[in-house]
Amino acid sequence: MRHHHLAAFLSINPQEFAGILLDLDDTLYSYQPAHEAGQAAMLAFLAKQTGASEIEVSQQLSASRQLVHHRLHGQAASHSRLLYAQGAIEKLTGKSNPALVLEAEEIYWATFLDTAIVFEEAIVFLEKCKQSGVPVCLITDLTAQIQLRKLTHWNLAPYISFVVSSEEAGVEKPHPHIFELALAKLKILPQQALMIGDSEKKDIAGAKVLGISTQQI
Repeated sequence: MRHHHLAAFLSINPQEFAGILLDLDDTLYSYQPAHEAGQAAMLAFLAKQTGASEIEVSQQLSASRQLVHHRLHGQAASHSRLLYAQGAIEKLTGKSNPALVLEAEEIYWATFLDTAIVFEEAIVFLEKCKQSGVPVCLITDLTAQIQLRKLTHWNLAPYISFVVSSEEAGVEKPHPHIFELALAKLKILPQQALMIGDSEKKDIAGAKVLGISTQQI
């Protein structure tokens, strides 16, 4: 993956565009290792707190996640670890426990943030954008709070001019509105922008509908 990212980022000349639209998860870092670490930490914590086995906790978290996705399909909150934990804890203990829910979510994200490593080539590219004066707008499918937290924790905030989350837009990629909102913030036309992302369906196809140039990572 690193060689692929290196080649893709090095092939882009940001000065050819008036603005960059940029995905976050699995574009600037690898999501899965961070997720697995966060999930393992949350499982161990909830097993200890509830007396259930980690297998049972895992099953309840998975069931809660599926239910949340079904109820909130297409909304940023469908990705909420807070809601996943709440549903699992209610099933495991027979009642809600706000403090435990909040602590479980915090353990997941704190571990996630400390585990993830931003690709060096992504930093090089962002530095090129900054030096060239080309603004970057992050477009991301998740709640705003955690995505902003990622930017600050990984020291990426100085490179980002604007952020558009699916929570703010009210829709997820590839819906045109989330891209249109990013273009409006940058005050540029579709043909002046480049969308960079890992997902062919969400990032690339979604941008192409509006006539935005694309680069898959």
